[in-house]
Amino acid sequence: QHNCTKMNLKLSIRVKMLFGLLLLVVGFIFTSFLNIYNLYKYRNALQSELHGDADLLSTTDQLIQYNINSTLVLVVIGFAIVFFIANSLTKPIRKMALAIDKLSDGEIPEINTENISSDELGQMQLALNTYLEGLKQTAQFAVKIGRGELDAKFNPLSEKDLLGSALLDMRENLQKAFIRDDERNK
Repeated sequence: QHNCTKMNLKLSIRVKMLFGLLLLVVGFIFTSFLNIYNLYKYRNALQSELHGDADLLSTTDQLIQYNINSTLVLVVIGFAIVFFIANSLTKPIRKMALAIDKLSDGEIPEINTENISSDELGQMQLALNTYLEGLKQTAQFAVKIGRGELDAKFNPLSEKDLLGSALLDMRENLQKAFIRDDERNK
């Protein structure tokens, strides 16, 4: 029910980015072809008024071809850049979403800390990794307490660490209970 669908996440981010790029590319293509159309109109006017001055018509044809070629090259480059940007944004987001999804199932996932960027997404990845490491330490402490290792060392993640503080209280209460049991059994 709470599982994050990787496909939906990937598509929604990429679709939004590609839609934004598509608007830019359509605007660029419209402007470029408007220029090409005006050059064609100019060429036709030259041909009819000047009765085909070969040099001027040839120069106009070259301008038209240059505009067409540059438009196509820039559109391809634009799509390549957006695809690269979309991947560089969606890849860390997908990793974090998968980790959070596993966490919601009670699993503490491993996160690869290699190639983490220094931007906001990288900061989010590092914060999530720090949280998961702290959660692992908390779980290990809870396991030790469950085994009766009441002298296990543990430091809460912060002063506001509710789970860590509750486990420390539980350990203290268990220690007191064992002392009372020992006194009763003597």
